Amino acid sequence: MSTDHWEVSEPGTLEIEDVDALKVMLMGGQVDVIAHDEKVARIEVSDIHGEPVRIESVDGLLSIKHPNVRWDNFWEKFRTFRSKESAVISIAVPRGITVSVSTVSADGLVSEAAGKCSIATVSGSLVADALRGDLKANTVSGELTIRHLSGTLNANAVSGEITASGEITDLKANTVDGDLMFDLFNPAGTLRSNSVSGAMTMRIPPESDVELKANSAGGTVMIDGERYRAGVGSGVSRAATGDPRWTVAANSASGDVTVLRQEGEK
Repeated sequence: MSTDHWEVSEPGTLEIEDVDALKVMLMGGQVDVIAHDEKVARIEVSDIHGEPVRIESVDGLLSIKHPNVRWDNFWEKFRTFRSKESAVISIAVPRGITVSVSTVSADGLVSEAAGKCSIATVSGSLVADALRGDLKANTVSGELTIRHLSGTLNANAVSGEITASGEITDLKANTVDGDLMFDLFNPAGTLRSNSVSGAMTMRIPPESDVELKANSAGGTVMIDGERYRAGVGSGVSRAATGDPRWTVAANSASGDVTVLRQEGEK
């Protein structure tokens, strides 16, 4: 087993080779993860407050986290936790590795990665930009922004807002009262969403047909500008008449469900 570790308490830079996966868990501050075409991982710590940051490399897994934090108790322990620990960290990693970024209140960016990725926050603001592959995204009350994704998305929120755009072939989203907004550039795909009171809005290309089953007991369902009202125990169904098509299943207790067209004629 190959193991190296560092306790970083002041600004500095580290370079680490043979990295296959990255895990980051940050309390507060900012973390930026940028994929590049080099084989080395480069870590730049520019600011630290409170406890030092622990950096560890074990058999290809690079982990960067605040001390006394375990991967298996993150959500349970820190859902209501307040900490003065913060750091500002920039990380350049090989493009195809697996990336996982979790924060409490820290903001973050993950950009240009081409392997499996996951982002999660309690109350921070996270951005995923130009990713290729499978993305999992979770938030309690923080905002998640996903831009130019090419792949699949599995997203979950309590009250945080989730906005996503790109060529997303398979999309699953669940929220309590956070709104969901999807701008989808590919003409065909599947979307499944569930909410309590959060609204779900999706925009699809003008040439796409849509096959939709929507249930919203207290909200409104709108398809191509036509408004529907679904009562308790009933829903709205729309059959597609051609291809390419989006297949959509949307359920909400009181949130609105809206399907819009991007600019142009169908």
